Amino acid sequence: CGGYHGKFVLGYACLAEACRKACPPNAPDSFPTAISTLRGPSKQCPFIGWIQQSPRQAAHTKKLNMVGLVQKLLFDLIESSAGEKAAREVRRRAEVPQDKEFHINEVYDDEEWRRIFSATLEVLNLTQEQAEHAYADFFFKDCQARWPMWFKMAKNGREFLLRQPKIHNGFATSQQDSALRSAIDDKFEIEERDGEVIVHYQSPNRLCGLYMALARCVITHYGDDATVEEVCCAKNGASECEIHVRWL
Repeated sequence: CGGYHGKFVLGYACLAEACRKACPPNAPDSFPTAISTLRGPSKQCPFIGWIQQSPRQAAHTKKLNMVGLVQKLLFDLIESSAGEKAAREVRRRAEVPQDKEFHINEVYDDEEWRRIFSATLEVLNLTQEQAEHAYADFFFKDCQARWPMWFKMAKNGREFLLRQPKIHNGFATSQQDSALRSAIDDKFEIEERDGEVIVHYQSPNRLCGLYMALARCVITHYGDDATVEEVCCAKNGASECEIHVRWL
């Protein structure tokens, strides 16, 4: 066992065995499920009160990896292009409360985002590619107006794309939970090789198409002559999406 913020966390095997012995027969028998129930007073397990999830376990259970700026701007786009009624219908189909607000400096559930995006395609009758291109254009213009300094700091598209992960990860700095910060930080990794910028993207949301559309917005903004190509994709079974940006 080890200490975390002054409270003890049992080792994986130790906790699993303790729960099997102490909890009733109908208690969850899988460790991730069982440990997620161990919060606050409970009559199911006598170990409650001194067992607490670690940040990484909590992040795995909640899957809070989606920066709120993404949801907020999608709803802004829906309302501006299709009206408030369409935005309400997307919320209804996605099971998102009508009065829920998304804040740009907070993180939200990945699964919730996927429901929102899927409902958007249905309500607006768009393909994923059509939606990604429309959203990329809207998102890019909003960021230009909201954070003009981002674009002044880069002389060209290459410099901007190399800086993009730091911009993205900057939204995680408000998170006190180190596991949540790591979940956001780990989505992008960038390298330069043979004159290309190579982007390694890993996310259950599989928004590689949106990234490529945004990269093309950046290239157009700076007047660069470059191509954007995805050489492997998680949607096709790869372990990650790998995107190459080559300047001509």
